[in-house]
Amino acid sequence: MDLQLSVLTDIDPDTHQVHLTVTGALTEDNHQLLLRVLQQAQALTAGLEVLVDLTGTASRASAVDLLLREIDHHDPDGPLFPVGFVVPAPPACSSHAGAAPEPRTVWTGAGRKAHGDDR
Repeated sequence: MDLQLSVLTDIDPDTHQVHLTVTGALTEDNHQLLLRVLQQAQALTAGLEVLVDLTGTASRASAVDLLLREIDHHDPDGPLFPVGFVVPAPPACSSHAGAAPEPRTVWTGAGRKAHGDDR
């Protein structure tokens, strides 16, 4: 498995949003690299919401959980709020026919309340 991460950044001042599209493998060993990219993105674009699309990654659920936990435990006045993660839907049960489940967005910190995410 290729353990590299690639991050494409799209900044849209009209929607007040930074969209990071991540590809590659997100693991427990490299999740902090993505955390640093998030910190840099928000430092450069203060006040803009950050949305991270992980649907193009071969991400381990434990790596995503670690990343979310670290962001949630970050100083709430710091630069990591709000951050939303578009995560792949869990694999569909083989006994159910039909369309694949849609990815879902998980928000951290202040973004959770602003977007009605009650996880």
